[in-house]
Amino acid sequence: MNLRLYFSMLSLLFLLTPEPLMYAQSHHYSNAGATMIGKPTKRSIDLQSGKGEPLAYGKIIIKTEPNLEGNAIKQLQVLGANLQEGKIYWLYVDNVLIASAKALSERSATLEGTATVEFDFAGNGKIQNDLFSLLNYKSQTNHVELRDQDDDIVLWQNFAL
Repeated sequence: MNLRLYFSMLSLLFLLTPEPLMYAQSHHYSNAGATMIGKPTKRSIDLQSGKGEPLAYGKIIIKTEPNLEGNAIKQLQVLGANLQEGKIYWLYVDNVLIASAKALSERSATLEGTATVEFDFAGNGKIQNDLFSLLNYKSQTNHVELRDQDDDIVLWQNFAL
């Protein structure tokens, strides 16, 4: 009878002790060879003003999702502000023309004559796929430029993913 009580107490002690469970989880049930994939990220990078319009400012917003090869871009936004209303601006990434847009008024009494442009790439369109392939292909620094009608650099920035 004492032996039965001894084994009962021993099994109860085993169940109440977390160490065997932790040991089993960390050693016997490990995901050997599995790659840990992180969380999606969102970065905002300020653009530098160029000689085309020295008072212009803007930013790049990049949303990435990790995959087995690294980070894959899921959305890219390029915003430019304090630009000349009605002018056409061209977006270049790594010296490749990506898109163009007309600067639209900010509709503010204090900022008359100034305008903004926005380039927003997300989803699975052809331009997006080509752009994301270009950006994801390189693991080095990428270069973004916003140029005006005179081919002057208005905004620019180098960034790494």
